[in-house]
Amino acid sequence: MSAVRERSPQFKRAQSLLAADAGRSDEEIARTVAVGGSTVYRTKRRFVEGNLERALSEEQRPVCIDIHRPWRNVKVTERRAAEDYALCMRELVDVHYPDAECIRVVQDNLSIHSAGALYQAFEPAEARRILRRLERARQTGSWRSRGGALATCRTVRI
Repeated sequence: MSAVRERSPQFKRAQSLLAADAGRSDEEIARTVAVGGSTVYRTKRRFVEGNLERALSEEQRPVCIDIHRPWRNVKVTERRAAEDYALCMRELVDVHYPDAECIRVVQDNLSIHSAGALYQAFEPAEARRILRRLERARQTGSWRSRGGALATCRTVRI
């Protein structure tokens, strides 16, 4: 049963591509395959930009959300690599929050989400400069239930 459940999104993306090939509209595909219109659009776009494997794969999209203001930043990269993560952290520190003393970053347990990623991508002095401004926390439990406790410094969810 779990194997079927895991393949379900991939199966729906394959159905979407077959329906698109048959000339059906995005709205019709979304309705018959029981997916959102944005899923149909993304699947078709990834097929055109990449290949069938990319179109059928699950693609993570890093999202930065600031709980203190209505702001969000989405960054899509070709791959999930330590260098990409490090560049995102430098952008967060230098571009989005240049005046913040402390930026709390709440993130999942993906292996590239580490201090070592910054040392791989940058010279040690640059990595330390960025890390001094970041307070990294792993996401565990309910995000909403901890919202009030995270108000001590700028909190960005990755």
